[in-house]
Amino acid sequence: MKKEKNNSRKQRLGWIDYARGIAIILVVYKHAVVGFLSSKVEIHHFLFDFQEMIYNLRMPLFFMLSGVFIERSLQRRGFSEFLKYKANSIIYPFFVWGIIQVLIQIVASNYTNSQKELSDILYLFYYPRLIDPFWFLYTLFAVVMAYAVLKSFVGMNKITLFALSLGLYFSSFYIKTDLFCINDILFYSVFLVTGILLSKLLLDEKSEGLLTSPKLLLILLPIVLAGQWYWYTHHKGLVWFTDLTGIDRFLFLPIAIVGAMLVLHISFLLDKKNTLPWLRRIGSYSLYIYVMHLIVTGTSRAILLKVFGESVATYSAIAVIILGVLVPILLYKITEKLHMDFLYEPPKWKLLKGKLTSAKQSKAN
Repeated sequence: MKKEKNNSRKQRLGWIDYARGIAIILVVYKHAVVGFLSSKVEIHHFLFDFQEMIYNLRMPLFFMLSGVFIERSLQRRGFSEFLKYKANSIIYPFFVWGIIQVLIQIVASNYTNSQKELSDILYLFYYPRLIDPFWFLYTLFAVVMAYAVLKSFVGMNKITLFALSLGLYFSSFYIKTDLFCINDILFYSVFLVTGILLSKLLLDEKSEGLLTSPKLLLILLPIVLAGQWYWYTHHKGLVWFTDLTGIDRFLFLPIAIVGAMLVLHISFLLDKKNTLPWLRRIGSYSLYIYVMHLIVTGTSRAILLKVFGESVATYSAIAVIILGVLVPILLYKITEKLHMDFLYEPPKWKLLKGKLTSAKQSKAN
């Protein structure tokens, strides 16, 4: 009975993977489309326009999702174990796959939009924005650990924490250095804290009725559509959020947060009906897709353009988006079969040492 209850609880939390699935597809979509534009290859304007309309939702959603379980994880593990856990699950793949991507870009320099040198690996330490999407993992680790320090050693309550994160958000419009991802840390902290604030509601079984209510969809949907239309009509082509001015600096917060809440609501609805299970499956592989997708989209774009030319570039772009999501999952499965776990998490040296010792002893006997 207890096992059944745990399985039910695990299934109920499938919404988080639905939300991650939506978020990672949006990330791959954006980078695939921009990859064609950077190559000066014309694709149907709708592909670009759609990504412009939802451009402001992707990364705030990821940070909010990352904040949902932080408080529980910190309480359960304690600061030292929490630090180790986050270093292993965020910083380790950040360095491994950042290095792999730079090396691949060097080898395939004639076919990529980004020219790299071996010395660029050093940027991973202090300027990750120059290593394409890896700034997110660097920023996420910094923001998560800042929260852990403030919670564990300062005892900062959630209201004060949110007020501080708001201050950091508005300061990001004036402190724009990308050194050590300072600008990103300032800008995105408020979304991680928002995820922490929402965690009690999202993780409480008593809230399930509210979170799966069709009435909530009717409330959120028109607000989000209005917000996204405002964003699209006023900020199409905007690259850096911190270039926003005036009232739009204030409006960005509710537009992004309410948009992310709609995604969360849709995720709860999908999980309740067990609809589109493939989307939940994709979400469960979101980290692996994130660290590999740019390699896959760049490679597949070069191959498809070479084989089919630019006349069918729109169809090639759609194919690249699909491949950018599915191929990393396939590659992960292959490396898993080959026991190449060291690509995603630090080797368990003590266990490995024990196995080597046992092997030597068996050989000696």
